[in-house]
Amino acid sequence: AALALICLQSITWWGLHQINIRTSLAEIDEHNLALISNSKVAGLEIILAAMDTIVDKDDRKVQPARVKSMAEGFKNLQTNLKTLGENLDSLPDKTYVAASRKKIKTITGFIAPLHKGVVDDLTRLVETGADKRPSTPSTTSSIPRAIQWSRPSKTSKCPFKSSSTKR
Repeated sequence: AALALICLQSITWWGLHQINIRTSLAEIDEHNLALISNSKVAGLEIILAAMDTIVDKDDRKVQPARVKSMAEGFKNLQTNLKTLGENLDSLPDKTYVAASRKKIKTITGFIAPLHKGVVDDLTRLVETGADKRPSTPSTTSSIPRAIQWSRPSKTSKCPFKSSSTKR
């Protein structure tokens, strides 16, 4: 009877220990999802402020509130990505952690050129009354070519499609 009681106690302890581990991981996941959601909001704020700046281009003046909104959005993005990277240390799956770190590094690499393109170059273009004609992506800014909008030519291929995809 004593052995059965010890076994029951051990199983109960192990079960509670596993519940505590899973609860901790769920809390980390919930926090990370909140950071990702906040990053999406920051990205949307940047886009909206940039769009408003473009709409107001005839004034040849960028509103300080829009510049502040864009700067705060970029700051939030950087802070959220840094925190996400720090949270990875507490996860047990090292393969997932390595893949996530690589994605965070890739995204972080886009922030500086995107900031330059959206804040610096857009501000300069608006304030100088840049030509209204569409420009080629290579001359407009430092935004990475992979995320620039350009008119596709009849011979160009979509950079996001796999070469094995057939129409």
